[in-house]
Amino acid sequence: SELVAIDSNGAYLAVGDGEGLVRVWSARGAGRLVAEFPHGAAPVRIEFDPMGRVLATQDAADTFRLWSLPAGREPLLVRTASSPWATGFSGDSLFLGSPGRDFQVFGVTDAAPRSGALRHSAPRWSSELPPGEGAALIAAEQGLALTWDGDDVVKIWRLPELESDGAPVSGAAVRIAAISPDGQTLALATRGGDLRIVPAGQTQLLLSMATPEPDFIGHLAPLSAVEFSPAGDLVASGAIDGSIRIWDVTTGAPRNFFSSHGDGAVLDFEFSRDGVRLVSASRRSVIVTDTATGEQVAQVAIQAERPRLILSADGRQVLVAADYGGISRWLWR
Repeated sequence: SELVAIDSNGAYLAVGDGEGLVRVWSARGAGRLVAEFPHGAAPVRIEFDPMGRVLATQDAADTFRLWSLPAGREPLLVRTASSPWATGFSGDSLFLGSPGRDFQVFGVTDAAPRSGALRHSAPRWSSELPPGEGAALIAAEQGLALTWDGDDVVKIWRLPELESDGAPVSGAAVRIAAISPDGQTLALATRGGDLRIVPAGQTQLLLSMATPEPDFIGHLAPLSAVEFSPAGDLVASGAIDGSIRIWDVTTGAPRNFFSSHGDGAVLDFEFSRDGVRLVSASRRSVIVTDTATGEQVAQVAIQAERPRLILSADGRQVLVAADYGGISRWLWR
């Protein structure tokens, strides 16, 4: 089946044909063909960096490639492995690795190494998420990175000036993780459905997760998505049962409501710039939720195995990549 991705500026649309070619089209105007990127096997993941400068691709043979836009003829970077690759972008840095191999920081536009090699562990991918999904996170400006083995263990790494080898600060039995926009706060989801929000420097709390049990219910199922708001004051969490919660970073507690997709796991989030709305996607629906009240203010049906959302600057238009194998525009208000 086709893979579809769109950059955050809505300028480029990338489509993997399922055989060995990724085509990049202009998403504006007449939609002209910008570039064609060949692969040795069928593409299985495609992702733009947040500023739309490069396209990261991975094929079925576990070969990673980084392509310059708009028309880089040869990849900036090629890496091979025997397990899926994970990527994390932050500013001018790309955090790339495979749990079966090393993780390393590279420059986004020149692919030059910016750190030593970081080794996590052998991968143990859960069937609940696509291989490599969410396994590498980075806050480059703060010299902080996270790696995840796909099952239970997140490691936190310090990367002083992104020049020397990192070292694991701690390991934690968690399900999935996120870093706040300023790199100062971590959101760590346990397999039991709870979310722990902790300062990035308080790593002693993460080793055993031996903090007091909270007096609230997070989720009743493992989490499939975690995302900070642009201001870093809220966290959205979504579970494989479709439930959604909004958490206050200052208190570490969820707001007293649930939102929910009735058709399965939450797969992607996008906050509005002011944090007032949360747009979420499952395989069969996109929902807009008021983050203060939990009211579902709009909903639309989709059909996508791995939907990806982009919200316009004014928050009124939602782009849904991989909807029916392409991209759809939803003007929800």
